[in-house]
Amino acid sequence: MNKPNYRAVVFDLDGTAVDSQYNIEALQRTCISILGHPVSDYDLQLTYGMTSENAMRYLGTPPERTQEFEELWVQNILELCQNTSLFEGIFPAMCRMKEAGIIAISDDGQPVANSNLFRLAMQYADHFGLFIMSHSEDKNLVGDGVMNEGFVSTKLGLPGTTRAAEEVMIARDILVAEAEGKRIHLCHVSTRGGVQLVREAKARGVRVTAETTPHYIGATDEWVIGYDSRCRVNPPLREEADRQACIDGLCDGTIDVIATDHAPH
Repeated sequence: MNKPNYRAVVFDLDGTAVDSQYNIEALQRTCISILGHPVSDYDLQLTYGMTSENAMRYLGTPPERTQEFEELWVQNILELCQNTSLFEGIFPAMCRMKEAGIIAISDDGQPVANSNLFRLAMQYADHFGLFIMSHSEDKNLVGDGVMNEGFVSTKLGLPGTTRAAEEVMIARDILVAEAEGKRIHLCHVSTRGGVQLVREAKARGVRVTAETTPHYIGATDEWVIGYDSRCRVNPPLREEADRQACIDGLCDGTIDVIATDHAPH
């Protein structure tokens, strides 16, 4: 498969461009490295043509004082467009974060292995009218994998990551959400098994939504041939059957949205 230059955005019904999930801090660091100076969140939105987005922010540790935390978020919200929503993966002080404008919480990059903790987070989030955007990944199954486990990884001599690393956690997240009757959003679904799990869950009435990304519908693990480090993404690029399954999921409504998941760490 050739590597076309493509750029995908999602348009809602009134024609506005939407990005449902991306890491704004990582994008800012990229701009600093290229331009030599920071770029405001608002300017980034204009550059990418986004009129509505969920801008992910990471906090390494909970803030020492709630007042400082609240001021930080208020400042961020004033800087961004009015229809931009922020979310973060720390649930202490959820009430303050909700008042500051977040719409969801996320474990992005650091999936919650403890299922009971995940359940409690889901309950707490729902209490404040929030939901979880889950990074469904079993780190133990990922191991040292750097790309999709399969023929190409064997050919290249690179350690692979089994699809089960994603699918096991998608199944866990869905089952917990179903048991609790809560809403769950699954980020960057990349495997055919993951798409099928979402399809079956929706058929059962589970309150689940899901996204995939441009690279999972436009690329495969064959792009890694030549050891192109630009193709090092997480979850990894999968096989052609997985790519087709993600496209089919978009077409039949199993997958609800395309997100960039832009995080150039």
